[in-house]
Amino acid sequence: MEDIADSEKFAFQEEVVKKKVREVIENRLKGEEYDESKVDQWTNDICESCLEDLYAQKKPFKYVVTCVIMQRTGQAIHTSKACYWDTVSDASISVAWPKRTTKDPNSQTMICIVTVFAVSFYPSSM
Repeated sequence: MEDIADSEKFAFQEEVVKKKVREVIENRLKGEEYDESKVDQWTNDICESCLEDLYAQKKPFKYVVTCVIMQRTGQAIHTSKACYWDTVSDASISVAWPKRTTKDPNSQTMICIVTVFAVSFYPSSM
């Protein structure tokens, strides 16, 4: 029988997920200027859209999605994450938006960081 944790069909595809998360952020925030009164709705929309896209992949994972939107004021932002889990079958990714190379002046008013944690239903056979 095929090992479920090693199967491509059931693997967490980090690059695919990063691309999809970036698209979700772009679709929600592109062209917007930072507005404190809209941040709660934006973060909820981004998290919900990411979860819907992840669920649609029908992969054997439980997901946790976090989203932080911060006004860009010139202050530094540092984030960190630590996980105690099965490093073979579980995974996480983080996406920061906008990319440093963006030319959109509106995206210069805020920064968005989305983190996705994927915990497999099936532990690896280590």
